[in-house]
Amino acid sequence: MVDLEKLSDEYRELSSAAEALRLEVVRQLQMVLDSAEVSPGFPIQSRVKSWPSISAKIESGTVKLKRLSELRDLVGVRAVFLYKRDLARARTYIKGAFSVEKEIDTSDRLQTSTLGYQSIHLVLRIPDSWTDVPSLTGLARLQVELQLRTMAQHIWAEASRRLQYKASEGVPQHLQRDINRVSAVLELVDLEFERVLAGRDAHRSKDLVADPRRPIDVDVLETLQQAIWPEENRSSSETEMLAVLLQEVRAEGIRTAGELKAVLEMHRDRVVAEDREYAGEVAGYREVDADTRARARRGVYLTHAGLTRSALNLYDNEASNG
Repeated sequence: MVDLEKLSDEYRELSSAAEALRLEVVRQLQMVLDSAEVSPGFPIQSRVKSWPSISAKIESGTVKLKRLSELRDLVGVRAVFLYKRDLARARTYIKGAFSVEKEIDTSDRLQTSTLGYQSIHLVLRIPDSWTDVPSLTGLARLQVELQLRTMAQHIWAEASRRLQYKASEGVPQHLQRDINRVSAVLELVDLEFERVLAGRDAHRSKDLVADPRRPIDVDVLETLQQAIWPEENRSSSETEMLAVLLQEVRAEGIRTAGELKAVLEMHRDRVVAEDREYAGEVAGYREVDADTRARARRGVYLTHAGLTRSALNLYDNEASNG
């Protein structure tokens, strides 16, 4: 028979360690995703499972425990990605950084004619090397369940949880066709996004700037920036700014790849020199954030987008002065 009082005492003893583990896993996971150049659809979610939730599952017979450290989701972390390819890349990097004790792909349980919850579950422990850090001592005995989903899978998971329609057999018969349609549409979203990404990859594989008359789009803009600006100025997060930057380029009356290339190449040396000079000044500022200071110490300040804006400003000033 399960001794709830004993498990409750153990929970109180472990709760602070579990919270420390949660914070560290989230921190390390974000670093892994950054190194993989993959961004979640929204911030990483995490929690330490509450004692009422644990005790309710024990009393219902859903969970059987002798020790609380056996609970694989005492610490739960979730990362949700826009695309299946991002999820797959993140999964590979995570398995290289953490000790994975168990891996579950819930879609493997589904038959071709059934709907249901889809997610990747990785049961993790922190690597032995982490335990050398004093603040992490003793955390290796605790497990973490990491859930990886696409945004479409997350919509289904959250909606079906609230509706209590997690599996086909739980759906009222008169709603079966409707709920199947919703499930199919959400799976189609993932597939269509992959089709769009494949099309974009095929587009980018071409020499986008070979024809100087090619109209500028975000892919042409990115290609030109990578060809003209130094690699060390590139930031993995600046792709999110390309649409805004494209509007600024067009506002200057620049419409083709050839026109933009001419503007950037004309001002390249001056813009890069000024960036290097300013980076030297910023490196000594105490007021700037750690990331900016680290970039400045490497001799760079502006990202590719920032360098392009500097070139556009020079171009605009020259045009204004006749």
